[in-house]
Amino acid sequence: MPRCALLSVILATASSAVWAADVFVRFRFIQPEGQQFRVVAGGHIHEPNWYLPSQSVEVAGKQWSQWLDLTKWPLHGRLNRSGGIAEWPSMKLSVQRVGKGERLSGCLLEVQLADRPDEQSVVITFQERSESDTIGFLLPHPLRQNKEQFETGSQMTARHLAWARQAVNARRAAAGLPELQLGEKDRRLKHFELITSLWGPYDPGLARRSVEALRLLGFNVIGGVGPEILGQADLRTYTATWHLHADPDESPAVWQKADGTRIAKELSKPPGSSAYHFLAHYVICDEIQTLDFRRVAPEKLNQWFRDYLRSKGETDGTLGQPIDKVVYPASAMYEKTLPRNADLSTRKVMYYAGKFGQWWSVKQLRQTTDLLRQSFGTAGATVRTETLPSDHCFFNAWGPPHTAMGYRGLDFFEIAAQEAVDIVSA
Repeated sequence: MPRCALLSVILATASSAVWAADVFVRFRFIQPEGQQFRVVAGGHIHEPNWYLPSQSVEVAGKQWSQWLDLTKWPLHGRLNRSGGIAEWPSMKLSVQRVGKGERLSGCLLEVQLADRPDEQSVVITFQERSESDTIGFLLPHPLRQNKEQFETGSQMTARHLAWARQAVNARRAAAGLPELQLGEKDRRLKHFELITSLWGPYDPGLARRSVEALRLLGFNVIGGVGPEILGQADLRTYTATWHLHADPDESPAVWQKADGTRIAKELSKPPGSSAYHFLAHYVICDEIQTLDFRRVAPEKLNQWFRDYLRSKGETDGTLGQPIDKVVYPASAMYEKTLPRNADLSTRKVMYYAGKFGQWWSVKQLRQTTDLLRQSFGTAGATVRTETLPSDHCFFNAWGPPHTAMGYRGLDFFEIAAQEAVDIVSA
């Protein structure tokens, strides 16, 4: 074997060894008392598909479980993402009593992390308490080199809260103001909505501390929070629908079977017992863009497009072809380039196809807003709607020709003209 090839093999092997996540985990129950428990181990990472594998283990009360081998789990290092340095992968342990379906309302586990599956190789030992049936913690690796970066969910939440207090009060001190004393139901911002969310909080105790940190920073609309915490802190939240149906005739029936039924159920609950009682607004989709018409029945789509052409004053003569023969170019809207060298008639159809897609999509966005208002109105409630137009076109994420105010991005002025939603977010 040539020396350079041998060196490549050695380097590749060394590189994979550095990244090998030699992490082994075991645990035992301190509380609650019990004979036999089932634990589901899983967690999250910061790249697709975002989830760690799931593994179920049975363990006797107060006895150590078997070692869970995580060497084949897709554990990445710390990632430099657009929003900053992402955390290490995180692991969750969710427990229940064997043979009983009810969820635990509190648990205390002792956990050990090792780089080999034996007691002499344990690097980290900790206990974590939860008000639910789940605990969480980070998985830094290699363990011995990065053990100082290990945190449990409660340690991380405490760090966030301490930082929020320090950040807020440092600025107040610099301005000659006393430390902020925020009452249970006080809001720092009373006439401006500052929105964020908790993603999948698994422990209500940690959720309360996270909400406290966010309230100090001025956030007053927080998603992912249960109604009890919302009521205690006098906060608002939001929820979302992904209903944006291309066919206006089919849309109401599809809505009623899913979103409409769920809204009626939530609003019928006793006051304060559903997050729907604390809504600041209702989100209609996320990173919204022009509808994809490639799956719409061609006979319907073509008729909609022909009616649109006539509404814009086009005739067979001005368009250069019979309008009744025009076919909406749904697939062409996703090609890398439009037919720039085509004849004038074809290029006009392409122009109108782009404008039609934006107009029709906003029209259907308005229909979803109307359906939402109708569902809430039936229960004697009101609702504001919100959407977030996609910014991919502005940052060239789709590549040309789908840039700036191109036809795959929604027209902001069209959203305003049709009053399609109450709030446009950025």
